[in-house]
Amino acid sequence: MKSITSGDGISGLNMLGQYQPDFLQRVPLADLVTKYFAGDAEFFAKYQNACLAQFPNDLSDGHAACAALDMATLMRTAHNLKSVLLTLGYTSISQDAAICEQCCQTEPVQRAVESWSRLAEQLTAVWSSGDLQAKPGD
Repeated sequence: MKSITSGDGISGLNMLGQYQPDFLQRVPLADLVTKYFAGDAEFFAKYQNACLAQFPNDLSDGHAACAALDMATLMRTAHNLKSVLLTLGYTSISQDAAICEQCCQTEPVQRAVESWSRLAEQLTAVWSSGDLQAKPGD
């Protein structure tokens, strides 16, 4: 991906040459395949596809947990997303998932719900961006 910086919260081009938010910036796929999958691009692609299929369930679980004010479930959902998003190369969103997880343990419920809302928006953007369709090495 080409990278540019514009100072307005936008810092890159997606595969279609469109500007995208900073949080959608991703670690190069080849680096992820090497670091987490011992160079096995096919295994990484299968993992990535499984994550893509799971994201709607994670969103649903998080929204339901917020509606029920169930911080334990929200914390588990955020924790799982933290690891998955890091493995998929979305370090910024993974950090926001860690913040949400921490909020569930230490902050008022409303702060945890607000943190989830931000995380859910970012997760939706990842899921709908088409970026997870990319093949390792692109």
